[in-house]
Amino acid sequence: MLSNFSTYKIKIKHKAFTNSKGFTFEETVAISFYDSYKKELLYRELGFVAAEDLYQKIKNNEPFNIDDCFIENFSLSKYRDINNLGKEEIVPLKEFSAERSIFSADYETDFSFSDFQFEKASFQESLFIKGMLNFSNTHLAQFSNNFSYCFFNDGNVTFYKSIFGNGDTIFKNSIFKNGKKNFQLCDFAQGKVLFENVDFGEGDVLFVNANFSQGDVSFKISNFSTGKVDFHYSKFGVGKVNFEKINFGDGLVDFRMVEFGEGKCSFNKTIFGAGNVDFEGAELKKGRMTFRKTIFGEGKINFENVVFKKADLNFDHTIFNADLSHFQNSTFRELSFKSCHLDNYFDLRLKHCESLILSDTIVRDIIDIKPYKSNVYIKEFDFSNLRLLGHIYIDWKQNNVAEIIKNQKNTDLKEKSEQFLMLKENFNNIGEYDAEDKAYVAFKRMEELVTLEELKDKSWWKKLSGKIGYYFRLWIFDKAGLYATDPVRVLLSMFVSYIFFSLLFVFMQQANWGMLTGQESDISLWQSISDAFYFSAITYLTVGYGDFSPLMINRAFAAFEGFVGVFLMAYFTVAFVRKILR
Repeated sequence: MLSNFSTYKIKIKHKAFTNSKGFTFEETVAISFYDSYKKELLYRELGFVAAEDLYQKIKNNEPFNIDDCFIENFSLSKYRDINNLGKEEIVPLKEFSAERSIFSADYETDFSFSDFQFEKASFQESLFIKGMLNFSNTHLAQFSNNFSYCFFNDGNVTFYKSIFGNGDTIFKNSIFKNGKKNFQLCDFAQGKVLFENVDFGEGDVLFVNANFSQGDVSFKISNFSTGKVDFHYSKFGVGKVNFEKINFGDGLVDFRMVEFGEGKCSFNKTIFGAGNVDFEGAELKKGRMTFRKTIFGEGKINFENVVFKKADLNFDHTIFNADLSHFQNSTFRELSFKSCHLDNYFDLRLKHCESLILSDTIVRDIIDIKPYKSNVYIKEFDFSNLRLLGHIYIDWKQNNVAEIIKNQKNTDLKEKSEQFLMLKENFNNIGEYDAEDKAYVAFKRMEELVTLEELKDKSWWKKLSGKIGYYFRLWIFDKAGLYATDPVRVLLSMFVSYIFFSLLFVFMQQANWGMLTGQESDISLWQSISDAFYFSAITYLTVGYGDFSPLMINRAFAAFEGFVGVFLMAYFTVAFVRKILR
């Protein structure tokens, strides 16, 4: 297949030529293609067809086969002028075929405003060596339109507002040179649309408002260069959409407001260049869009206001080189960045997401999940085994951090506890100390649950001692003072324990099970209560004036109360100093 040439030469031979379908033409064209060093790249002999002969067949509504032919300056605009037709009047074509043919035009080869009134149209392996190509406003064949292995030397090719029928549309392995490729407002109906392994050359490639309907669409292994690649407002149906292994070049890649329908959509192993990548407002009704092992260049990445309410977006094992990546106000069922490198700012303030996954990922800059002007709802946030070299901005209360970690379906208790610990360090580094305390408490609680879970396979004795230790730590370290993070809670615990011991001494006196020395023998109930509360206070605070002493079992209670008082006062000191120093 010819992929490039510098010059060509044509020679007319006055001898008949018969093509592969048995059609005979009066003259033969010998054409040679050369590179810049005058080396011959390709030599072909073809049947010569005059444009005027084709115009006469069109006028007579005759079928014509020009496979293996050379056609020069074919123009339906000129045909309409010759026959006094309107500039946009539709020209019917009957049973047309041009496989392995060569088209050349001083200005453009023009099939605009035509109607291919047959089942299959084929330009397979044809060469458009000179001039632009115009298929605008054309109604192509009903069941198949084949442009595979074509060569478009002048890259200015337009299929603007064309309708491709219900069959397959095939551009596989074709080559476009520099210029604009315009497929805006095309309707590809029901069949497959295959642009696989196509070289689009330099210049804009436009599929704006194109309708891909219900068939599979594939641009696999295609190559774009420096121009804009624009699909915004396009619509895909229920078929598969394949953009795998594409090189998008350094131009803008625009998929804004695209409706991806209900099929599986893949951008796996694709390379985006230095241009911006824009999917703002795109919609996938259900299914999954994947960017696995994709490489993003230095341009901005925009997935704001995306609607994937019943669909997943997957970036696993992807490399991001972009300075900014925005996913703000978007809706996903699942958004996954497993095993990625996030080296720059990521805005993940999502409107709604059932599951956000950053497990096994390396973060070197900022992950922003903290609500600002709009609410952020994330039901499950999995960042197990994350390497956090940057910071995560997340609000403990508004993002409901405790729940979105506990809701993780694919992590165990140990992995959850490690994530709380990571957040604790993260909050400390960004100066959010209240959130740090909450993360630390959540970490310690989850760590205790890990310890409790590990007792399942132990002996009964270790299970018993382990559970006793668990509940001791639960009440003393957690309930009493939230692991020394809440001095007010420690004060409350001190007050509650003081009241408990005071009432205990009152009860013991009234039951004659324990008395206090230094009390008068005949005192009122209120005096007894007053003495008990006073004795409890000086015992609790380890003052010990000596005016009252415990008797009988009260000695044991007093000793224990003194220990509790010393412990909780020390606990309060640690918690209070921790708050003040920060």
